Amino acid sequence: MKYTLAFAVPLLIMGLGSSARADTLYTTFLPPGNTYDSSSGYDVSGSASGDIADAMPFTLASTAVLTSLDLAFGFENDGADSFEVSIVTDNSNSPGTTVLESWSFAPPITPTIDSLTSVLSPTLVGGTQYWVVVTAGPDSNANTLGIWYLASEDADAFGVTRAYSSDGGSTWTVAPGYPMAFDIQGNASSTPEIPSIVMLAAGGVLLASFKVRRKGSMHSRFGRRNRVPYHDNSVIPGQVGQAPRPANGVLLVPLLRKCLAC
Repeated sequence: MKYTLAFAVPLLIMGLGSSARADTLYTTFLPPGNTYDSSSGYDVSGSASGDIADAMPFTLASTAVLTSLDLAFGFENDGADSFEVSIVTDNSNSPGTTVLESWSFAPPITPTIDSLTSVLSPTLVGGTQYWVVVTAGPDSNANTLGIWYLASEDADAFGVTRAYSSDGGSTWTVAPGYPMAFDIQGNASSTPEIPSIVMLAAGGVLLASFKVRRKGSMHSRFGRRNRVPYHDNSVIPGQVGQAPRPANGVLLVPLLRKCLAC
């Protein structure tokens, strides 16, 4: 039995060890890949340039656990120390004050997609509006100036909801504008993937098979020489292909007599 358990545990670990793959749950990037307009965007700045913050809303189709956030960002001068990105709740179609997770990052001067990995793994409820907010970081100076690049500046892209602030995010103005480039990555379901289920099922089948074979090949306590030969000429008609079996216990009587004589 100990050998049976040692054989089964690795299979169970293999099956349970797989985690759900992170998916793109929401995106404003354009295909193919994460395409965006690297020539234009909205400013995010320190107090010397208006103390501007920007925000974009998003709503997921179903409840998910956040794994990461990507956004196209860069800074425009050497005064930038850092920026702060937050996911916040909604307050009457405006960025709220409840922060689900925040990141401090220092982007390069050139346009780039910054990937921010979630540490808190908050659950985002499907059908509920949230906001991605970008402000100058708490350790940045007055000359901080960055740009959140647009997903597209085409005329037909204008009109999406965005929010901006002129006091570092204390108050907000919601107005139509161009979509800023970002996406939300996460696990939309906690259900194990198909390979995990297959491995668990295969492990159960192999374990059951192993138990049957082990039971069928168990030796007598009187030693290998007393094992019953598993053959017989009395095959029942109509059962072609079945393993032959002893009939009416004929082989068991000589075995019992032999064992008592040992």
